[in-house]
Amino acid sequence: MSLAALWMPTAPTEQSAFDGTWKIDLKNSSFSQKPDVLLLLNGMYSCQTCVPAFNVKADGADQPISGSPYVDTIAVKVVNAREVREVDKKGGKTVGEVTDRVSPDGNSLTAHWNFSPPNGAPVDGVGNSTPIKKVPPVRTPSAGPGATTTQPFPTAESCGPTK
Repeated sequence: MSLAALWMPTAPTEQSAFDGTWKIDLKNSSFSQKPDVLLLLNGMYSCQTCVPAFNVKADGADQPISGSPYVDTIAVKVVNAREVREVDKKGGKTVGEVTDRVSPDGNSLTAHWNFSPPNGAPVDGVGNSTPIKKVPPVRTPSAGPGATTTQPFPTAESCGPTK
């Protein structure tokens, strides 16, 4: 074999069947039908069906969580009576954001989200949910004797995926 043959460019490698840009076909896809269980009450926001489940102050400050290799703090801020914003961080760096908005009639929740995985390109999306269980008004002592106030944001077991 001559030295010239060693310096010759090699043929291009064969492409993988996975190479390319892929778009999900929602009509032929299925998603978990397990509902989200959310609660916003007394200045606390919890998601008992999230992995990991969490219960944090809804004051906009970073709150430590454990059990996730991707997130170590969550900050939840109540924007208004129908909107909450969550910022997820790992090592002080923002890795995800979710804004949940409840419709004025309370019959849908729209989640706008974006995440930056540690070893991949950022992804974003929008999800819509409908309530599967209406939660009765919450009685609050600060509202006065016998008074009730409604909790317009989705509460325990209120949201499930839409079709």
